[in-house]
Amino acid sequence: MSYHILKLASMLFRVTSRPKLRMEGYISTRKVIILIEGGNTHNFIHESLVSTLGLPAQSTQILRVIVGNVSEIKCSQVCHNVIIQVQGHQFSVEFHVLPLGGVDLVLGVQWLKSLDPVLTDYMDLTMKFMNQGRIVELQGDREDVIHDVTHH
Repeated sequence: MSYHILKLASMLFRVTSRPKLRMEGYISTRKVIILIEGGNTHNFIHESLVSTLGLPAQSTQILRVIVGNVSEIKCSQVCHNVIIQVQGHQFSVEFHVLPLGGVDLVLGVQWLKSLDPVLTDYMDLTMKFMNQGRIVELQGDREDVIHDVTHH
């Protein structure tokens, strides 16, 4: 069995030095809090959201997630083709299932690579990219501080 190592520090412990965008979106009619961060190699969905929405989760090769350089969580489930809606735009995303804190979804490099190229302005909290032949601009929340994201 092979393992992948990645950092998910900003999801389970507060990290203020890494740029990120936070915004609201929807899975079906359920409002979700999304964190977009290029410091994470994969996309993640909160395990309780998978249960609540009845999303089909499949077993997958174990993914070891290093949390804040302190502990390790083993992820063994994935949800394929989850449709999320963000600011009027729809995306089909593959998520690994984890017990996240503070957010419902994390969109990492796995998702960002599918949009390549992406222009992100952290001063204005915006990101622009092409999707289905159109320029898409997403606006991050204008909160001064992203709520603490702690492991529960």
